[in-house]
Amino acid sequence: MPALPAENAPIDDAAQPLSKGKERLLEAAIELFGRDGFDGTSVRAVADRAGVSFALIRVAFGSKEGLRDAAEKMVFDEIFRLSTFTGFVSSSDEVIGFIRDQAEQFRQLKPKLAFIRRCILEQRPAANDYIRRMIDHLRENGIYRLNQQLPEDSWLQDPIRMIMIRLGYFLLSPNIEQLMGVDLMSMEEIERTNRGEVRLWQLIEAGLQFEAMQAKGKA
Repeated sequence: MPALPAENAPIDDAAQPLSKGKERLLEAAIELFGRDGFDGTSVRAVADRAGVSFALIRVAFGSKEGLRDAAEKMVFDEIFRLSTFTGFVSSSDEVIGFIRDQAEQFRQLKPKLAFIRRCILEQRPAANDYIRRMIDHLRENGIYRLNQQLPEDSWLQDPIRMIMIRLGYFLLSPNIEQLMGVDLMSMEEIERTNRGEVRLWQLIEAGLQFEAMQAKGKA
């Protein structure tokens, strides 16, 4: 993302297409709403931070609330896209390759963490919609099937637990990083976490196949 101009930088609306101005407003809103809160941020401050005309907010988003809604949708759509793997998991390297392909975009989430945390804690519609979408995604990718096949070990593939872990990264990562000196969004940490999760899935699937073969042999 290009650096935002200083608040006193000259504004040249004529040189900016509407789409570019909207993009700058969204980025500025994410930064300021995350830092100062929605009520603590004026639309004038957002426009100044973005380096665009104050009137562009009404033209592009209708209102301050419309700007917030658009910023939330953009951020949570990005999180959902980056945190879901839609293919069949055949190896940990397959998933790590998927993560590496999106490494730069993952790192770009970090400046948005304050905004994401506020949305989750304030139970904003976009945050709740993200949780619903993740539940549907986990259902489609076999979590519920494994839960039914292994009822005594359901904690291994409990979708609620998995979603809470994901949200925990957004809510607690600044505290964890400060206390433990670990960059939770570094590629090393992302690879380590995903490799461990995929390995667990492989072990579960292998165990189910072995049990099925044993049951068939005894029949």
